[in-house]
Amino acid sequence: MVSTKYLAFPDELLVAVFLELDVDSIIACQKTCKRFQHIIEDSVHVQYHVELQLACMKNGPNSDTSTASRLSMLRAQRRAWAALSWSTPEPVVLPTPPGVTKWKLCIRLPSPIRGIEQREWRIDHTCGENDLKWDFCHDPSQDLLVLFEEFKISDEEESHSAFKIHFLAISTGTLHPAATSPVLLYAPKFRYCDINVSLTLQVCGQHLAMAMEDNDCKEQPKFVIWDWVSGLTKMEISYDFNHSFQSFSLLPDNLVLVGAARYIEELKHDVHLSVYDLGQTAHSGSYTLTDVDDCSYVCRLRFDPELSDEDIFISSMPLPLDEHMALDNEGVERASPFMLAPEAQLIVVYLGACWTSTRVFFPVSAIMKHVSSTRRSGASGIDVPWCDWGLSSRVFVDSFRNVGSGNVWQRDSTRGLRFATVLNRILSNEDWVRREFYEVVAITDFNPLAHTARSGLGKVWTRPQPESERWEAKFRASWREEDQHSRWWDSCLLGEDLIVLVSESWHRGQIFAVMTLKEPAEEPTSAA
Repeated sequence: MVSTKYLAFPDELLVAVFLELDVDSIIACQKTCKRFQHIIEDSVHVQYHVELQLACMKNGPNSDTSTASRLSMLRAQRRAWAALSWSTPEPVVLPTPPGVTKWKLCIRLPSPIRGIEQREWRIDHTCGENDLKWDFCHDPSQDLLVLFEEFKISDEEESHSAFKIHFLAISTGTLHPAATSPVLLYAPKFRYCDINVSLTLQVCGQHLAMAMEDNDCKEQPKFVIWDWVSGLTKMEISYDFNHSFQSFSLLPDNLVLVGAARYIEELKHDVHLSVYDLGQTAHSGSYTLTDVDDCSYVCRLRFDPELSDEDIFISSMPLPLDEHMALDNEGVERASPFMLAPEAQLIVVYLGACWTSTRVFFPVSAIMKHVSSTRRSGASGIDVPWCDWGLSSRVFVDSFRNVGSGNVWQRDSTRGLRFATVLNRILSNEDWVRREFYEVVAITDFNPLAHTARSGLGKVWTRPQPESERWEAKFRASWREEDQHSRWWDSCLLGEDLIVLVSESWHRGQIFAVMTLKEPAEEPTSAA
């Protein structure tokens, strides 16, 4: 029974109260009395507030879009994912205009649901000339494009390599206004001149992280994090042959997750994830994993010895932290009415050898819980055993056999709490006869409310049981036929309401195709 003093409150005040509550509290209020129920069901602002929480989203800065329109878009996006309602039956290959390489062409992909139109423009650069290594990363929320290019220190044939880092505005291709220096130089110490490196780059907020691995295993891997605005080095990791840095992921709140393995004895390895705080001045120097007394990490998550191996790879897409999105020359364009919340970042850790692998899925919130506890205690260097974090209902373990060559994580992609992968498939004789060439793409949503009935609070709300907390679906993506030869899809890139398929060929180059979601004609009855 609700006290009569609360019933005397005006509707506007009750709406303001509901907007401060989480979903569970709003559902409890809805069941309290008919007046609360009507206010919750009739208030567009409360409904939008609920939908944002259920979708692990936060409100965007697009003030020109009404709350009712945002609510309609958000519900349409949720229904489209549930039904896998694509705007076209087959992937649409992204064209490349004559005289423009794919690496010089920027394409803003369309979104029928969010009202974003496709736009193309060109950014001129000289990266990759003379067969020198280069790579890039970007953060559209900051209008930031980072180009990382190799150059030779001198004109001599046996000259060592160094690297230039350029910070450009995506919208114009010119120097980013927030960068203190137009070019950041990085000259690591190499023992050899003829190195063949592969790069992994990530940018999140003010931090740019780079991992460099020598494909020929002659040089030790390099790992550096910069404050790209000031150009200062925030972190650098080195190791010896008993300790190996393997992978990383930038996290919200100035944190970085580092995967490493320590050799103990034959067939035994200590594989762990360490969380470092980049915001503390004491951590702005160089970390050395060989120091057994090093407790500068905030906390360290250890794996079950039965899962651990010498290989560990972290796959995760850092979420933008800034709310502004600049994409047009005419000024700042706030293109998205809503965006993923920082805690909606999915971490996927691959453990194991090349033939048998284990995937561990968990949201970044599973890490932040231990980080917050450690920070409150004022301690550091806290070890968290597998039984204290890996057995959580939000952590999923998937062991599988890797078919074929190459690293399995190169076929996968994450965005928010969704995970997409291109599955290995062997064509049958009937497929060849019918010439039905396609790849199977699987999408998994680890949001525990992903398939909860939530089209309106007036309906019965149910929470899924732990064993069914993952929404999963698969769809076919036809192959592209080229000169009477078929090119299959090797990997995929997941977006908020689209998926980009990638086909790679060493002699034909790469092909990109997009499948965009649209609002389905009616409410789907099941997830798959």
